[in-house]
Amino acid sequence: SLPYLTPQAAGNEPLGIQMLQSRIGYSKRLRKGRNVLAPQPILTIVAIGLLLCIVSGPAMADYREVAGYVYGPYGESRFAFNVYHFKKHFTSSQNFWELIYGRNWATAQYYWAEERFFKNQPPDNHKSFVDRVDLAYYSGHGNQYGFRDGPGGNWVDLRAAPGYGDLFNGDDLEFLILQTCAAIPSPIERPSDWWTGWVPNGIFQGLHMVVGYRTGSYSGNGISSNFGNRLKHGQAIIWAWFDAVNSERHWWGGSYPGYASAVLYPGLDNDSIYFYGQDPPAHHGSLRIWYQH
Repeated sequence: SLPYLTPQAAGNEPLGIQMLQSRIGYSKRLRKGRNVLAPQPILTIVAIGLLLCIVSGPAMADYREVAGYVYGPYGESRFAFNVYHFKKHFTSSQNFWELIYGRNWATAQYYWAEERFFKNQPPDNHKSFVDRVDLAYYSGHGNQYGFRDGPGGNWVDLRAAPGYGDLFNGDDLEFLILQTCAAIPSPIERPSDWWTGWVPNGIFQGLHMVVGYRTGSYSGNGISSNFGNRLKHGQAIIWAWFDAVNSERHWWGGSYPGYASAVLYPGLDNDSIYFYGQDPPAHHGSLRIWYQH
């Protein structure tokens, strides 16, 4: 059987940095921390669902927005495939779990990616795009701390991006998903400075987490749909991503489709789309990384 996750402390950690290594089979242990309903008789669950339908209704739902950004418009079709099969899970119609939790996540943006969506060009343009939604999902070509907006297009260097999620300045983003190669390096790739692209003056100005890969990756497969489905059923975001990647690996073996990673503010490891912690403070110096190896 696959080994469980083994948390380890990083040596000489500056700025409160923590790293937690994970082997491919980590999820069997930590999935217990998911934000899902405790086992109850089915009649009780159905009764609760019916009660919420009657009492809450669509008008009382707590709405949250999703954005999908695609490398294009003349990029490989697999990138549009990835984003489409993620966003299809987020519609204005509430599913059973959204009725239970009283929160509706729906797709508000679905665009070919442009550098200006993520930057201050023109001033504060990101506030109308990536920082106007609660969860943003990008698929395309990338590398450490960034990605390209399209073929022959601009490089979006997240180290030079404005802070995301700063509610005091009207920003909203909590979760950034990067289905791209190597955007989130781990201590394996950058032993002494893997955190410097993110804190204290990077995009973590209220942002909860960034989820993606530490290595090259393959897409155009079942990961994005699997991940979206897991989120809608209440699984914590990080573990839903790692589980979706591992599910794909189960069919092919080896390192395919790549090794996942995630950086986050410590203590938000079990954030789900239905239950998540308070926004971190701006200019904090704390960061945690989970990664597969």
